[in-house]
Amino acid sequence: MDISCEKIFDGVGACSSLLHETAENLPTVFKKIARATKDNGTIYVSFKHGEYAGERNGRFFTDLNEEGLNELIKGVDVKIIDTWITGDVRPRRENEKWLNAILKKIWYWEKISIFLIMENNLN
Repeated sequence: MDISCEKIFDGVGACSSLLHETAENLPTVFKKIARATKDNGTIYVSFKHGEYAGERNGRFFTDLNEEGLNELIKGVDVKIIDTWITGDVRPRRENEKWLNAILKKIWYWEKISIFLIMENNLN
């Protein structure tokens, strides 16, 4: 994924598109999206709900649950604001579930506050 801009988007929506990246690549993709998003900007993502990674019908998929998403965004300047599960609305796919998430880019002063709290707890 080629995103080289910095802090130009108020929000980014990635509806069922990032799921075609491998779990190994997703932290880098999330970092690029966060870098392109303005401080305190909003990011929407959706993945097929589950823990599967591999090919389906000739295409690669990374399915995620809430725990998997949390793992992938460690070290990325974002935090999860909300997650929810929805059913697929396409015909004959009523049993498929989707993980939806709203992420918020952590802005500079919030990072400083987190650092000070962590340092204070260590002392």
